[in-house]
Amino acid sequence: MNRKKALICIISLLMSFLSTGCVEGINDTANEIKKDINQEMPTDDIEGLKISEIFKLKPEEEVDLSSDFSGYIYIMASKEDIKDIEDSSFSLSDNNFHDIEKNTFHDFNIRYQSKTYFTVKQIRVESINSVKISSNFSKNILLVLRENED
Repeated sequence: MNRKKALICIISLLMSFLSTGCVEGINDTANEIKKDINQEMPTDDIEGLKISEIFKLKPEEEVDLSSDFSGYIYIMASKEDIKDIEDSSFSLSDNNFHDIEKNTFHDFNIRYQSKTYFTVKQIRVESINSVKISSNFSKNILLVLRENED
């Protein structure tokens, strides 16, 4: 009888070790998937897109840039705001932003603060050191500054 109890205890102990290991493996996998889903845009992707700055601002608010910038300024929109931003007008120094053509160099998306944002409007600028957007859109807007394509 003692051998039976000892064998049952050993088997139970081994099964508990195995089940604990499986649960930890499942938890690790689940955590990695969750991290990938919530991950901000990797630095390599930002460098590949030649993005130099990303920031939010309110219309009529002026933001000084870290250095003179030449390239494109994009107005980005979350899925919920795309229609409102498409229907709004935006300008920088009396020059209007233009709609993005689909499947072009200017049509891309990014992850920012755990949300996906899509390019909606763009403007090309030369040697600016600050940004002040005029608009009839009332919410904060996400801007992406992207260097000229080669």
